[in-house]
Amino acid sequence: GLDLSVKLTSLGKQNLEIGRLLLKSWIQERERAILAKQAEVQFPENWLSVDNEAEGLDFQPVAPDSLEFAEVVQLMRHETGLAPKETARQNLFTNRIVKVEQVIHRNLWRKYYRFRQLLDNPNEVWVKHGTGSTDPELVCDNGFNRSYSKPDSGNMWGQGIYTAESAKYSSDGYVRPTHNETHKQMLLCLFAAGKVFQPPPEEYGQKSERQTKEPPKGFDSIRGIVKRVGQDVDFALISYQDNQIYPFYRVTYE
Repeated sequence: GLDLSVKLTSLGKQNLEIGRLLLKSWIQERERAILAKQAEVQFPENWLSVDNEAEGLDFQPVAPDSLEFAEVVQLMRHETGLAPKETARQNLFTNRIVKVEQVIHRNLWRKYYRFRQLLDNPNEVWVKHGTGSTDPELVCDNGFNRSYSKPDSGNMWGQGIYTAESAKYSSDGYVRPTHNETHKQMLLCLFAAGKVFQPPPEEYGQKSERQTKEPPKGFDSIRGIVKRVGQDVDFALISYQDNQIYPFYRVTYE
C-alpha cells in the first residue's frame, strides 16, 4: 500500500485535492483486494461429495472404519471449544455413535467462510449443538438463526446461538430423537469464535446477562458458564451472528 502519511505531508496545503484523490484510490484498492479475497472460497478438502457444482444440502456418510470417523468420535467424547487441553474433561460422552455424516452445503459454507475471513484471528474451534425440538436437517439446510433464541426465553447469556464444549451437556436435554426414537442426533460444528469475551464466574446466573444481544465491543463471541455442579462446570460458546457457525457433521447415536 501507499505510505500515505509521507505523501500527504509532502503535498502541502495547496495540493489537498490531489491528496484526497490518492486517499480515495488507496481505499478503492483496499476494497478491491478484500472483495477478491472474499471471492476465493475454499471448500473443505475432506468433503466426500463428488459434485463440486451442486448446490443445496447433501449428507455424505463417513465410513465407520475410517480415520475421519474415529476423529469425530474423539471430538464427541471429550470437551472441545476453548476448554484448555491440559484440563479438558475426557470421555464425558459415552453413548455409542452409530453414524457420522458430513453436512455438505456450499452456499452455507460460503457464508461461513466469508465471515471467518473478516476476523483478524478466526480462532476456529469444534463445538456441539443440540437442536432441541427442531429437526437437525432444517438447521443443516437453512443455517443457524439466532431469532429462535427469544429474549424472554431465560437463556443464560441472552439472545444468541448456543453451542456446547461437552456433548454430554447437549445430549442431556437439547437434542432431538430420530423418527423411530431409537437414536438421537447432534451437530458437530465449526465455530469461528474470533476474540472471545469470558465473563467472570461470579456473573453466572445474573439476570442482567440474560438480555445480552451481542458481545461487548471489540469481541466476537462469548464463552459463559451454563451449568455448575460442585467442581464440574459446563461452558457454552455463544454466537450472536448467524454465519459464525457451520454444522460440519450430523452425528447419530444411541
